[in-house]
Amino acid sequence: MEFFPHPCFFLESMQKTNILEKQLVSGLVSCGVDLQALSSSKKALGAAVSGGADSVCLLLGLCSICKEYSIPLKVITVNHFIRSDAESSGDTEYVHSLCKTLKDQGYDVECSIYN
Repeated sequence: MEFFPHPCFFLESMQKTNILEKQLVSGLVSCGVDLQALSSSKKALGAAVSGGADSVCLLLGLCSICKEYSIPLKVITVNHFIRSDAESSGDTEYVHSLCKTLKDQGYDVECSIYN
């Protein structure tokens, strides 16, 4: 299975005022998430990440927002075994590896894999 390089290098080049982050913050607020209160409470934000492009983009944006607000990010990825074992396992391994890379780069992110 071919893996693409981690998109982590994009995080450092993103401007804090970029459109993705503004949309994510707006979405979180519309769902009742108060980022200031969450930061003060020392609770974490959670995200389910499949390994697809859309959820990886969500992960990267949330990492940036959570770092700005000092909020830990808890990520789960689930192997539903819907596709071939190599492909399904590859997705969960990719998400886990990406989270490890993000953590190594200073983001407060943890990943759990559910099989």
